[in-house]
Amino acid sequence: MERGYVTRTQAAQRTVTTLRFFWTAPQDSAVSGSTGYHGFFYHFLDMSTGQRFQNVELSTIDTPCSSQGSCSASRTTTPPTRSKPRSAHSPTRFYVRVDWNWAQARPPAVSMGWHPEGGFIPAD
Repeated sequence: MERGYVTRTQAAQRTVTTLRFFWTAPQDSAVSGSTGYHGFFYHFLDMSTGQRFQNVELSTIDTPCSSQGSCSASRTTTPPTRSKPRSAHSPTRFYVRVDWNWAQARPPAVSMGWHPEGGFIPAD
C-alpha cells in the first residue's frame, strides 16, 4: 500500500479477509484438518487449504510475531474513527485467545512448539 502496489482500500480488504480466515479457521489437536490449537498457529500452512502443512509444529514464536504483524497491518489500513470502530476481527482478539499457560511444558518456561503426534518440543 505504502509503495503503491495496492490501494488503501485493497489493503484493508486483504487484511480483514486474512484476519477473518484465521479467526474462523479450525483450532484442534488432530494431526490434520486444523490451522492451530489453543490459539497458536502451525509454523507452515498448506496454501490450498490453510491447514497444517505436513507434520510441522505449532509455533510459540511465529504466532506472536504474526499477531504483531496483523496488529500493524490492521492499524495502518483501517484506522478507527468515531463512526467506524475497529473490526470485530481485530488482531487483539488473536493475542487474547493464545493460551500461554498451556504452552508452559515446564513452568515458567514456554515451549518452542508442539506437535499433535508427540507433544511439546523438548527444551534440550
